[in-house]
This record gives sequence, structure tokens and C-alpha cells, in this order.
Amino acid sequence: MVASIGKGISAGYYLRRTEYYLSGQEPDGVWLSSSSPLGIVAGQTVEAGLFERVHEGLGPDGKLLLTNDGGRKGRVSGYDITLSAPKSVSVLYALADPATRKAIENVQLEASEAVVAALIREAAFTRRGKDGLILEKASLIVAAFQHSESRPAPHADGRLFSDMDLHTHLCIANLAERPRRGPDDGISWGALDGRALFAHKMVAGSVYHLALSSGLERLGFRTEVSGKNGIFELRHPDGNPVIAEHAARYFSARRSQIERRLAEYDVDSASAQQLAAAVGRATRLSKADVTQDRFEMWAERAAEQGIEIADLSVILKVGRRRTKREAKKLIEERLAALPRELTEHESVFERRTLLAAIASALVGTGADVNRIEFETDRLLESKAILELSSDIYGHGLYSTPEMVAIERDLLKIGRREAKRRWAGVDPAVIEQECIRRGLSGEQRSAVLAATSADALTIVSGAAGSGKTTALKIVVNCYKDKKILASATAWRTARMLNEELNVPAFAIDSLLARIRIGQPLLDKNTVLLIDECGQIGSRSMHELLQASAKAGAKVVLVGDAQQLQPISAGPALKILSSVIEPNRIDKIIRQREQWARDAARSFAAGLAAEGLDAYDQRDRLQPCAGGEATVIAAVDQHLSAKRALPGHKHLLIAKSNKVVRALNAELRKRRRDEGLLQGPDFVVKAGDASGRPFQLALAVGDDIRFGVRQDNIGAGVINGTVGHVLQVTQADDGNLQVRAQIDGKQVAFSTAALRDKSGYVRLGHNYAVTAYSCQGLTAETATVVLDTGFDRHDTYVAMSRSRGDTSVFYDGDLLAAKLAGAQELNAAKSVPTEQQRLTFLANSIGRANLKTSTLAFGHVERRSERIREQKQRSMPGR
Repeated sequence: MVASIGKGISAGYYLRRTEYYLSGQEPDGVWLSSSSPLGIVAGQTVEAGLFERVHEGLGPDGKLLLTNDGGRKGRVSGYDITLSAPKSVSVLYALADPATRKAIENVQLEASEAVVAALIREAAFTRRGKDGLILEKASLIVAAFQHSESRPAPHADGRLFSDMDLHTHLCIANLAERPRRGPDDGISWGALDGRALFAHKMVAGSVYHLALSSGLERLGFRTEVSGKNGIFELRHPDGNPVIAEHAARYFSARRSQIERRLAEYDVDSASAQQLAAAVGRATRLSKADVTQDRFEMWAERAAEQGIEIADLSVILKVGRRRTKREAKKLIEERLAALPRELTEHESVFERRTLLAAIASALVGTGADVNRIEFETDRLLESKAILELSSDIYGHGLYSTPEMVAIERDLLKIGRREAKRRWAGVDPAVIEQECIRRGLSGEQRSAVLAATSADALTIVSGAAGSGKTTALKIVVNCYKDKKILASATAWRTARMLNEELNVPAFAIDSLLARIRIGQPLLDKNTVLLIDECGQIGSRSMHELLQASAKAGAKVVLVGDAQQLQPISAGPALKILSSVIEPNRIDKIIRQREQWARDAARSFAAGLAAEGLDAYDQRDRLQPCAGGEATVIAAVDQHLSAKRALPGHKHLLIAKSNKVVRALNAELRKRRRDEGLLQGPDFVVKAGDASGRPFQLALAVGDDIRFGVRQDNIGAGVINGTVGHVLQVTQADDGNLQVRAQIDGKQVAFSTAALRDKSGYVRLGHNYAVTAYSCQGLTAETATVVLDTGFDRHDTYVAMSRSRGDTSVFYDGDLLAAKLAGAQELNAAKSVPTEQQRLTFLANSIGRANLKTSTLAFGHVERRSERIREQKQRSMPGR
């Protein structure tokens, strides 16, 4: 259930679709907004001629209203937002009596109206002036078309028919009346700023979910949140699903058809909606010629799936309704958690993120959509959320007092610790040792900085520039001190342990030990933190607080151009503003100069140059489909391992889903080679994004833990790897596993690894994500590249190997995504390979840098000033 948005480039597309929208078994379209100059009145039935003229950009007299681009061939004529009800609601709607069905239709219409109101308030802007740089608030012209069925699709039993699928198309004309600048100004028309509409997709979805959920609860139904952004399903009073899983799958044939096609690309519709739309158009069948009444047909099919109309009476009896006091308490509990949730991954968040989060938190409480604005104002007035500044649309940019305090204190600690004196090493000794080891001038400078009398130093450098080599000298020079190493990823920490021969911990493990009072840090400790660019503000703040209290010395090693923190705040950037990093820029990892140059190109966002370098050397391989891409990448990876045994070889992808596809293929090969023994035992697992998958384990599997679990063994955290020695299935469905971790045997049940959704946080350890491989060095690397990579991911993935790096990409996937990104009547011809590569380069070259609250000056004074200005602009409040 999503709110998806697409655009149509020309009026011709909508003219072809008008017959579909305005005829057949579905209700008439209705205008959800008004425009006096165009003769449009909200609530009136949509008339075909007027609908056509509006989407052509014509006035009542047939003249073009948009003088700048109204006559441009292929202009974007409108936007189509689709609001799709949950499958349980669609099934219930299809089986309900006429009165209940009408009531559900009314709730769907009210939810659509709520979405339009939210978009008019938050996302309706026109552009004026040269290059459209002047943004002006506007309204929207919206027609709604409600449908109750999907396109026909073949079902599991071989029958072809349309599933029940209650959804509404909101057709937004790319035409808006501009605000009048003076009393004598005439009517002026402009095109919409589509960026704002696309940016507010999550707001549209969460508002729809809230309005629909609350409307259904008023009818007597029980709703329960089942996914992100307020996605919900109907529930029996006993808490069980209204529609059994097998029935939901049967009545989702069209969705399954699209998902099967998407599976070829190793993506899903929720994470790739534009691609899903493109695949959906490519797999459409004409509407089925059904002579039987569709509601009768659905009732018969439902009965075959064990769903009886009589069950509706049970569903409607929700028992005791939640009291106002209970609802108030539930809302307060959910909203109290929002400030921390909103700053889990970003220090600064936008108004649209805040609105979507509040709307999602209200789903299932019975709250009205007007409660969103009320709770937004309450959070701001109570200063639980602070407004820092505004974006180009005048919408607020926010953070929380906790995040502001953490980043401000982090800055103070950095400034103070950099001035605190600690035991340095004689520079002459350092110089002599560096010369003896053959270090470059940059590396020598880095070692001198790391061994200086400063209690906090930063060594920054390019990927493969020899930062770890420099650290070996640092370790050697501090032989009389206690040296510890740490990094965000478990793999990187383990590599530090092997290469530096010092105790090393993943950051989470280190902090957990410090919290329980383990005496790891003291005044004789040197703490080396590698890949510190991946550490967020909270964790860095806690680490530096602990080291300062203990009197330890800290050396931060990292690169702000590589992967950004998953958690909130660019800690390295904050500290670098008060501590001058000592840089190492000369790349020495790759043996060949062209590979070093390509790595620099990727780091600078010049992805086209980097890809061209690999293409010229036949190391950039297009493939036809997801399966072919996976097989080709695994072939190359295994070939490299056979050619150079005893060396480290990496197989890298961006997403967990692609990594799972690579792991599955590698397991097939391992099974064929006899490296896996006995049967596969399957358990339902989940990845870091909360997506479930079926995990098969056998004796001989290499595994990776996705969650900390002290009961299994000391140091078992997210990223710990092991080797399966024995596996059996218990009566409760969990797996009993005996594994080897760091030379020690441990036994555990997968029950100990379940998250709050009940998914086991465990996976295979063959291929790796780009995020988890930062800091690693290998002899060869095989990279499955796609548009999910950004500049930082690409830079890391393409700079791991000393020798060959081979790149594979799914050309069909790029073509489909390219079609999804284009307008609906464009891209009728197959994109050329160069067009696909250009699209790929543009995608992987984008930067996604973290923002700090410190970028907005004195936050409290600024936030208070903004609040006072808004209060003055709203007299009578």
C-alpha cells in the first residue's frame, strides 16, 4: 500500500487515458479542487472536454495559458498520484454489502481529499523568472478517479481476472494560477514545480494512511500498523489478520506479476517505485471482458480461498472501543519517541519528514488528520523540536535539543582535547623509523602528527593512501603504552587486529564495554580509531567523553569523502573544523596508475570518467537481467580466487538484496563442490532495513551476525562472522546452531537473534555491501554496480583492490529504470548502451553528505527568533 507519483509528459497521454478514466464500471471522476477562471468546482463530476483542455494547458477559449512553455513539444502535462488501499481493505470492500461498500468508498474519497489538502498546503508552487528561480505559492487543480480493481493477471490456479484493488488516481494538472502581485494585475498562469510534489510523496502517503485508517475505525473496523510510513492492515478483534497470507497472495496476482519481474532486477516495488511503474506498464494486459458481475465473481473466488462474507460481522465487532483517555495516552507515548527517532540517522531533518512521521505515529489511534498540524505546533512550542532555518520553499529545517547539545559539546571536547598535552615521541626517532620503513613524505607527516603531544589528532587521507601502514609506525613508537584499535565495522576491526597486532573492537562493542565499567581506557592508553568518517555524532561524543575522562590519547583516522555515517551527524567534519587534519593524498594501494586516477575520479563525483577508464580496459561488463548479472559476477569472483589462492578477494554490492542474490549463487556453487553438507534448514530472517527473507543454513556455511548478543559469546555484535559446524531445527521452528567464531566454538538458538518484528538477524558471509567493506584491502574486487550507489559507495567499492577490479551491471535494469525516470510517453525505443552508462554515471556520481546542527549558528536564539516571527504573523493565536 503506497502513495506513488508519476508524471505524464504530454496532453496526448491523458487524452488516451481519458476513456479509461471516464468510462466503464468505475464511479465518475470528481474534481477535488476549484478554479473559477477554468470553470472547475470542487465536488463536481469531471467532464471529459474540460479535463482534456486543462491537461493541454488551454483556457475556456481554447488558447494556451502557459506562454513560456505551454506550446513546447513534450511538456509535462500533469502528475498522477495513486493512493492504494491495503489488501485487507480491498478484499473487505469487494465482499461487503452495498451499504458498507459505499461507506468505504466515502472514506477513500475523504482520505484522497485530505491528501490534496496537504499537498496544496505544503507542495504547491509555481516557478517564475529566468530559469524559474522565483518560487511562488499556488494551488492545485486535481481530479480524482476511484477504481476498485487492478489490471487482469494470471492467478495461481490459471484463471485470468482482475483482483479487487481499491485505489484512487489523483490527476494533478501541470497548471496553476499564480498569485497576483498587485490589485491591477490580471490572471497569470504557471507550470508547477514538480520537485516539491515528488519531495512530498511520503507526506501524501502518511496522510492517506492516517485518514483512511481513522475513517475505517469510525466505521467500526480495527486497524494496526504493519509497515513504514503508517502502512496498516485490518485486524480481527483477536489481533489476527483479517485475510490469511495465502489468500492475500492469491488476490495479489497483479502485484506478484510485477514483483516477479522486479525480482529479475533484485529490487522490490516498495524501494523502487519508478521502476515498478515502468515494469507495470510493460506487463499490462487489456482489461478483461468480464460478463459476470465482478463482486459476485470475487465472492466466489474468496469462498474458494476460505474467506466467507459472514466473517464481516465478526470483523465489525471490534469489542470495547478505545476511550479518549486511552487514545490520548497512546498518542502521547508515540509522539514522545519521535524526536529521538527523527534524529536517529540525521542531525537535521526537513518539515516534510516531520509531518510524515507525525502522521504515521497517529495511524491506528483514530486521530483526525487535523491532529498533524496540532501536534507539529505542540512539538515546536514545547521546544521538543527546534526550528533551525528554512529551505527554498520556506519550510522549516529542524533538530532536537539533544542533538544540538551533543554536537555543540562534541565541538568543545574536540577543541579542548586537541590542546591537552600528552606524552609525545621524539620527532627524530619518528623520522628515522619512517625513512627506514620507506614511508612517503605525507605518511611521515601523518605519523609525526599522530605521535605528537596533542591528546587528540586527526589523520585524513584518500582510500588506499597507506593510512594503515602509517599506523604501524605509530604502534611501534608507543611500545611502552597500552594501544587499542577500533572501527565501526567488525571486519575492519578484525583487520586492524591482524595488521597492527593490537586488541581491536568494533565501535559498538567498545562503547558497550565502557558503559559497563570495563577499564579499557586510562592515562597510558592510545586509542586508534580507523574509518572514523563512518562514526555519527552520538557515538563520537560518547567515545571522546570517555577518553577525556580517562586521560587517554585518541588518533582519529578516516576520510570524509568515503562512506558517511549511518547514524546522525558528521562527527569527523565537526572535529575537523577545530582540528586541522593531517592529510595523506597519494594513493599507493592500486598497482596501476590508471586505477588510482579512476579512484580519484569516483571520489570527485566524475563517475563518467571513472567508468570510461574501466570500459576502455574491458573491465566494465553489461549483462542482460539480474540473474545473468549475478552469475557473471560470481563466475569472475571465483575465477579470481582460483587464479590467486591464498589472497583476499571481495565481491561487493550496494544493497542487502543484491548481496543475498550473490550469496545464494555462491551457496549453489559451494553445494556442488561439497563444501556444504547435509540438508538446508530454513528460518525467517530480516536485514538491517527490516525486510524479511528466507535464510537457509547448512553445515559449512559462513555466517554474519546482524545484532549484538552477549549471551552467545563475548564480542558477538553486528558484523561478527562465524562458520557453521552443526545445525538442527527445534520444535518451535528455531535453528540450533554450533559455530566457530575466532577459533572458539559457540552454540546458540536463532531465537536469541530475533528483532522486534520476529525476524532473525543473521545472514551469509560471502558477498559484502559497500558499507561493510570500507577499510578492507583485497587482491581483487568484483563489483555489481547499480544506481543505488552514490559517490561515496562507489569510491569505496572501486578502491578496495591492489590488483584487478571487475565491474558488472544489469543493462536491462538500467533500461527499465531509465524508462521509469522518463515521462510516460517517452523512451519508446530501447536506450543505447551509452545512454545507460550516462544514466548510471549520473546516479553514482551524486553526493549525500551529512549536515550538522552547527551549520546554523546559535541554534536556540535562532529557533526562538523564528518562533516569535511566526507568532507575530498569526495574530489572535
